[in-house]
Amino acid sequence: MKKLLTKFKIAFLPFLLITVSLLVGYTFLNWLIFVYWDVSLIRDDIHQLFIPMLLAGVAIIVYLRPRIKRLNLDNKKDTGYFLYQIAAWIFIMAPLVIAQYYMVSATGKLTKLNNINEIKQPLSRYYQLDHFYIDKHQAGIDYCIHEKY
Repeated sequence: MKKLLTKFKIAFLPFLLITVSLLVGYTFLNWLIFVYWDVSLIRDDIHQLFIPMLLAGVAIIVYLRPRIKRLNLDNKKDTGYFLYQIAAWIFIMAPLVIAQYYMVSATGKLTKLNNINEIKQPLSRYYQLDHFYIDKHQAGIDYCIHEKY
């Protein structure tokens, strides 16, 4: 039991500390730069997906890898340590990515409009129309992707 408690202190508590600090720190930084200040230097998928994946990998390599090595697992090969690192990366990266996508959708502004002609600057993420009319004779689809909302 004492051996299990020692392993818990060596690896699991730093894992929780890394996860919570990355989650709080990067989510706040992402909100500050890309939502509050509205800086759009990079695409949304980069700062919502790829940077959190990279940060989780760097945190695993720098802080958690030496602690996993100190666990003295009974594996003769080094692959067991690598699998623990991959599992830790997945368990850190998943909530970090989910939090970034949720933060962007939860902090979006809703603008209420009477009709569609009232859309002006500054742009908003979400719109609510009170009165809208559909022209059934000219129905069609115009699909385009905009980087900025």
